[in-house]
Amino acid sequence: MPPPVTLAAAGVGAAAPNPEESAPWWTFVTLSWLTPFMRRAARGPLQFSDLFRLHHRFHANVVRERMEAYIAAQGLDPPGSDGDVEEDDDRKQKERAARVARALLFASFYVFPDLSAISLALHLFSAVGAVASPLILAYFLSYLDNPNPRYLGYVYATALLVAQLFMSFG
Repeated sequence: MPPPVTLAAAGVGAAAPNPEESAPWWTFVTLSWLTPFMRRAARGPLQFSDLFRLHHRFHANVVRERMEAYIAAQGLDPPGSDGDVEEDDDRKQKERAARVARALLFASFYVFPDLSAISLALHLFSAVGAVASPLILAYFLSYLDNPNPRYLGYVYATALLVAQLFMSFG
């Protein structure tokens, strides 16, 4: 049996930077920043040393610190702290659990505001595309009964394509 591979020996934390840190914004839309990694995977099985380091903002200690800061700002004690005392009253426990759950939901927006905003915008685009597609298709079908003016068919077809592209974002 080969000796266990340590993280340092495997190249984690080596000089090779995470491609997310220097990739232009448009490569995140097309996921082309992953192309070198995919090419390496296509050549053969990946080794642990082929993996790149996690982006700093996704490290567990960074996320934990930001979550704790948000929860403390909301006036809630994190679970396991001195303020987390066993209560006999079920109603109080349920109220606290609801407050903590709500705080955790909003804490995810606080910890990753840019990713949350982008995700929300893309889901809204998807919803608009889902609502608009049947409407555009209905207009297109009614256009086929009376194809005047001629360019309108191209407009409906293009609008339908754009609506379908918006749906793919969600």
